[in-house]
Amino acid sequence: MAKHDSSKPQGHEPKSGQDDSHESHEAGSFGQQAKDVATAVAQQTRSAFASATEKGQEALDSARQSVATMQERAQEAVAGVPCQMKHLAGQIRERGPQEGTLGNAAHTVANTLESSATYLEEHDVRAMAEDLATIIRKNPIPAVLASIGVGFLLGRTLRR
Repeated sequence: MAKHDSSKPQGHEPKSGQDDSHESHEAGSFGQQAKDVATAVAQQTRSAFASATEKGQEALDSARQSVATMQERAQEAVAGVPCQMKHLAGQIRERGPQEGTLGNAAHTVANTLESSATYLEEHDVRAMAEDLATIIRKNPIPAVLASIGVGFLLGRTLRR
């Protein structure tokens, strides 16, 4: 007598050919959909990255242009100052006292104005900014105190 397995219902055995092909078709379809979604996401990511890169480059170009424009304006503003400083030094020499303590002070001021004018003529704004940064690094406390003083004077002047 043959023993029957009571855990499996009789007469309900799956048809291996039909169900397996249906499941593999669904798995293949699902796999294709996943691939399509992944491809679409990758394309959107590349597009977003390219757009962000382009916008970043545009912002960088705009910033560079702004800096160049500011440097040109600063250079133009500084261009006339040395001539005015030399003129002022000449007036101090002509009209100031020639002898004594006041004469020495006037002579020192005129020499300082002329040497400052020469410095401005020989250096561009970028070189002056680098020199100023070097001075501030070497003398931080006097630089902070001078900044506070200038800020105070500007504040009082602009408030009136």
